Formats: sequence, structure tokens, C-alpha cells
Amino acid sequence: ANGQAMAIIFDVCGNPELQVDNGTPTFRCTGNGSTLPTACVGAGNCNDPAILDCGDMVMGNTTDGQNNFEQYGMLTGYTGTELVYELEVDPGRLEVNLTNLNSNLDLFLLAVCDDPINSQEIASTNTGTSDESIVGTIIATTFVYIVIDGLQGATSTFDLSISCASPCTDSLAVN
Repeated sequence: ANGQAMAIIFDVCGNPELQVDNGTPTFRCTGNGSTLPTACVGAGNCNDPAILDCGDMVMGNTTDGQNNFEQYGMLTGYTGTELVYELEVDPGRLEVNLTNLNSNLDLFLLAVCDDPINSQEIASTNTGTSDESIVGTIIATTFVYIVIDGLQGATSTFDLSISCASPCTDSLAVN
């Protein structure tokens, strides 16, 4: 548009993967179950969270983030850079896993992105390089915000995976 060159590169399934507009690449940050490009994690803040779908996996590094939050509820000391992801999830089981850490990152699930002190939250705060995991049941279609943050200035590479399952719909046979 406007005389600028644009190209769209498709993945093996025919989904748009990378758009190049005027020489600047823009990665598609939803994957419908695929592994996302590392560059997708760079947009992660509350003003412009990276968008995830159920089944997505991200390989990232918190050095690509910003230090906007230092407290989540009563938990303090988060002086590392964080990355923020937005996920629209339907009712059912939600599992978020943060693995392959080389420093102390923690995982937060927020109902409201820009107020982590007062937002309803679920946290996984294992020590050191231990994996972090949040598992829960979503009762209504909603948006949630996944935040990966470093304790005491920590930054690290990571793998993030999202798994969703519909609620049980099997009927019970009654004799």
C-alpha cells in the first residue's frame, strides 16, 4: 500500500508467518499449536502484548522485555525485565508451563494486565531454575495475561507452552 513493497511468507500449513512491509519484518505471534518465532516475544508489554493461542509454544528471552512491574500482589523483588502475553481462553482446563530456564524466572497469570498489584492473579514462584507451571479451570470465555518476570534482576531464556482442554462433555449413561 502507498507504493511500499509488501511480502507475506507462509508456513508449511499455508498460514501467514512473516510479513515484510517496506523492508521491516513483522512476525505473526499466533501459531495455533505451532512453535512461534523467537521474535514474537519482543512485543510483550501491557500496551502491546504478544498474542498467543491454545497449543502455542514460544522460545524466548526476558532480555527482550521491559521492567514495568516489580510487584505482583504481595510478591515483591521482580526487578528483572518481564514479557507479557495475552491469551483468549474458553471454558475448560488451562495449563501454562515455563521450562528450560537458566536463571530464576517466575510465572504469573493475571486477570488485568496493567495492575499486577491489585489484579486477580495466580503465580508459580519456584526457586532457582526450576520449571514453573500454572494449571487451572477457566469458567467463562475471557482474556488472561501471562507474565514472565525475573526475581532480583534475573533474565533468562525460556520455553513457554500453552495447553487448553474443553470441559468434559461426555454424558453419563444411566440404567
